[in-house]
Amino acid sequence: GLPAPAPEAQVRGQNNLPILDGDTSPTAADGTVFDNLVVGQAGLRQFTVHNFGDAVLDLLDMDVETLVGQPSPTFDITLISGGQSIAPGGSSIVQVAWAPTQVGLDRARVVIETNDPDRAEYTFDVQGTAAAQTFPEAEVLGQGNLIADGDNSPRVEDGTQFPGVTLGESTQREFI
Repeated sequence: GLPAPAPEAQVRGQNNLPILDGDTSPTAADGTVFDNLVVGQAGLRQFTVHNFGDAVLDLLDMDVETLVGQPSPTFDITLISGGQSIAPGGSSIVQVAWAPTQVGLDRARVVIETNDPDRAEYTFDVQGTAAAQTFPEAEVLGQGNLIADGDNSPRVEDGTQFPGVTLGESTQREFI
């Protein structure tokens, strides 16, 4: 007889590129590599779960497991449109968020549990590299002249020397 109707899961990423079940090689083209972020920033990626089968595809559970990087999870997954039950020919969108808390590579495995008889766990890896937050160097100017960090030599030219001030009087200088 004919095979029983069955759901058929497929995940597509950025540029509508298919992400194969079990893919362990993240790429920028399909969105599985997050842009480099600074610690404290967050990045988002959307992935579409398609049902190319002829029966309803149920999304039973979703999780992101840390593979490399920080001990606490910095990736999270959320269903943002469509439903947990996807009709034949339909799709739902899931969003993976990454919020690094320390410098370095984070790599995780997205796990989407379904009722697809061939892909009960649809998995693929995502990754991102976090950089340290940088702060601009401060410059202090006195009378238009740069005062070097750690300078302990008062000079008239930069306004750090106060000649001719009588005891009990005051003078004022502005530094920018």
